[in-house]
Amino acid sequence: MNKSLFFYSLSNIRVIDGDTIDSNIDLGFSVSIRRRIRLLGIDAPETRLQSKIKDSTSREKEKQLGIDSKDFLTKICNSKRIYLSSQNLDKYGRVLGEIFYIEDNLGVEENYVSINQLMVSEGHATIYGK
Repeated sequence: MNKSLFFYSLSNIRVIDGDTIDSNIDLGFSVSIRRRIRLLGIDAPETRLQSKIKDSTSREKEKQLGIDSKDFLTKICNSKRIYLSSQNLDKYGRVLGEIFYIEDNLGVEENYVSINQLMVSEGHATIYGK
């Protein structure tokens, strides 16, 4: 995680799919804003049936992979304090960024765990563009 970028606490997270969430972003001084956040650099399977996939079996498989990806992200977001390192806005006005949680290693040091990278390493997303 690049600590020089903007760093925000997230709350009231609603997972849209494996690479998109809606969340309140704490801007500080008791000010927050609700925005859609696109997880930067990853692409997760869609949760809706994709008409571009012609084979019905493949469409159903893709949808199930999307549901599994969404469930995995939801489980993380519901069990950890989530933070955002923002990059920019995309052409649709969504915040682009990396979300993560801080793993406390028995008080020795804080370990920033990238949820974007975790989604890829656990097989729930691929690197965007590959």
